[in-house]
Amino acid sequence: MYHASSGTNVGALVDSKLIFVAAFKVNAHSIILTQNHPSGSLMPSNAHSAQTQRFTDAGEMVGIIVFDDLILTPAVNRNTRKYGGGVGFL
Repeated sequence: MYHASSGTNVGALVDSKLIFVAAFKVNAHSIILTQNHPSGSLMPSNAHSAQTQRFTDAGEMVGIIVFDDLILTPAVNRNTRKYGGGVGFL
């Protein structure tokens, strides 16, 4: 597990270079992204979906699959691969 960013109640900035450098260091074939939603909302925002798409595109360029993007809340979790969520989700 690699902790990439800590956000506020309105968002978080994540540097994709840091994510992929960490993946390269362990010779990863794929990665799973996770994001905490303290509000309890399981729905990805437009910014969340766009960020996941950027990670997916970058991963394709360097040969690392973004396998899934999990949304974690205090009560329940959402597996976007299973439930969909827009472009970029496998």
